[in-house]
Amino acid sequence: MASLSVHDIHVSITDIIHNERGYLEISIKTFKDDLQAAVGLPQSGELSASYVGSDELISEYVQNHFIIRSDEHTFELQYEESIPSGDAVWIYLKSKTPIQKEKVFLRSTFM
Repeated sequence: MASLSVHDIHVSITDIIHNERGYLEISIKTFKDDLQAAVGLPQSGELSASYVGSDELISEYVQNHFIIRSDEHTFELQYEESIPSGDAVWIYLKSKTPIQKEKVFLRSTFM
């Protein structure tokens, strides 16, 4: 008899826009409990009032798990904000410098 192992499924949705000024505008939608686990916050039903102070944790996590680069260098992304919305959290980023390259690479190990 084969044993079955259960593995959680973690899903996020990313939208990247290359605006008219050459900057990237990035939004990431993920489940609140997945994000809380990833950054080490308690996984309670509601985000506590201390959630506002977790922007640094979220920014650090995103900087380590969401990377855009060209052949020459890695683009620095600026964390804008995160906004809870029901069971989800929207995270907003933008590139700090214009991206002129036609070919960029994305590495996302985001939960």
